[in-house]
Amino acid sequence: MQKKTGYRFEIPVEELDKQMDVAVRSAKEKKTWADKTVTIHSTDAIPTVTPEPTETPSENPGEDSSNKPASVEAPVTKEDGSVFKMFVISEATMINKGDKLVLTLKTNNVSFDKLYLGKNDDLAKTPAIQGMQEANGGYSFTFEVDADKAGTTVPIVLGKKDGTWYTKQQLYLAVPGSKTPEVTPIPEPTETPVPTATPTPSETPVPTATQPGTGESRKRYLQRNRGDRRSYVQSSRRRADRKRRRHESTHHVKWCCLRLSVHGNTGRGSCRRQECMDCRRRHR
Repeated sequence: MQKKTGYRFEIPVEELDKQMDVAVRSAKEKKTWADKTVTIHSTDAIPTVTPEPTETPSENPGEDSSNKPASVEAPVTKEDGSVFKMFVISEATMINKGDKLVLTLKTNNVSFDKLYLGKNDDLAKTPAIQGMQEANGGYSFTFEVDADKAGTTVPIVLGKKDGTWYTKQQLYLAVPGSKTPEVTPIPEPTETPVPTATPTPSETPVPTATQPGTGESRKRYLQRNRGDRRSYVQSSRRRADRKRRRHESTHHVKWCCLRLSVHGNTGRGSCRRQECMDCRRRHR
């Protein structure tokens, strides 16, 4: 026996509960058409369900408009990058609030009940993040960090129940997310300096010979420039003789000879430096 499946078609919603004229065709051999009136009630209609658009997942975890916490990885590491086994994070979630990231860390460790985002050398470790104890004895910590810290590590200090801090080594918290690349400004092109023309060196002026005046100086000048070396030497000697005779006539006769005649001794030496034999004084 063949199962009847019926017909499926669409009509406007405004035509529900109204009479509609339709034409039907006979399934018998004659296959004739007949005009009929059909009424479709709204209670019997099956509405077409339009699927709602799904949200596109974001590249970074936690970046959604509903502020729902997203599961992330945020381990506490040592300076060499290895995980600090005394404080293992069992579950971590993050909510992106624009310029802030809200992190929630859960651990099964029962030794540390507070956190401090800073370095071991800080004297006042405030503000401290107090943990909430879970049913299994572990703790959960909820705090905020700046969004620009995503993809980096920040120093962290763990606090013990007795009020002391673990400072044997510096620990770091790996903030989940991707680091925003820094935009390097493109330097503006500078103008190429135009080379300046090299100045042409000027000729060094040749010094002109200074013409001496007239008289004896001109005569000596002419003797030197003519190459008459012998005449120049002879004239020099004559000048020296005139100077010596002038000295003897004025200085030596008036002073040296007078002094020597007074003492009664004869002097010795040149005419310029006469020495008295008694007083050993020099007379010029």
